Amino acid sequence: MNSSTKFEWEKIFSSLYLDEKPTLNQRLTRANIPQELLIKAIGKGRYKTVLDTTAGLGRDALIMASVSEKIVLLERHPKIFQGLEQTLTQARNVESLQTLLQRIELIHICAIEFLTTYSGPDFEIIYCDPMFPKKTKSALPKKESQYLQSIIGADEDAETLIEIALSKAKNRVVVKRPLQSPVLIKKPTMQYKARAHRFDVYVC
Repeated sequence: MNSSTKFEWEKIFSSLYLDEKPTLNQRLTRANIPQELLIKAIGKGRYKTVLDTTAGLGRDALIMASVSEKIVLLERHPKIFQGLEQTLTQARNVESLQTLLQRIELIHICAIEFLTTYSGPDFEIIYCDPMFPKKTKSALPKKESQYLQSIIGADEDAETLIEIALSKAKNRVVVKRPLQSPVLIKKPTMQYKARAHRFDVYVC
């Protein structure tokens, strides 16, 4: 990993919870949550079970935890899993996040393996955020994403993951994609678009 992509987990924690403007902590306020595009994509309401198949930095998981009773995070890459575990431990010291963190379970496993062998109650929402394609230097993603990209590379099995998710989800499968990229499997039921990314929503 070269110096341009190295990004320590302590700095990631700081950028997510302390320094970023607006901070994730601010975004998680009761007033701001309904305006989050991700919340609109998963559907406004209260959910018992949500599955995040690609946990990454855990930012989207915390947003979804605000409208769920339990959210299971899956991460297969050992270094990302360890870093996220460390970040979530640090976040427990942020008083306003403690209630959300109690709803989160983090598991080190490949999502395809988990979904293939899982026999519990159906997850109401399944969220997939496969690694975005690499960009040119003129349009590089922010440092946190570069850091993940340098470790994970391309998620070559993303289509397989989404197909399995569609057979397991009770309400919706939500897939995060770059704004101009093609859909991964089939035309979604609906899309929610931001400036640089979108959410493809499949209603089950």
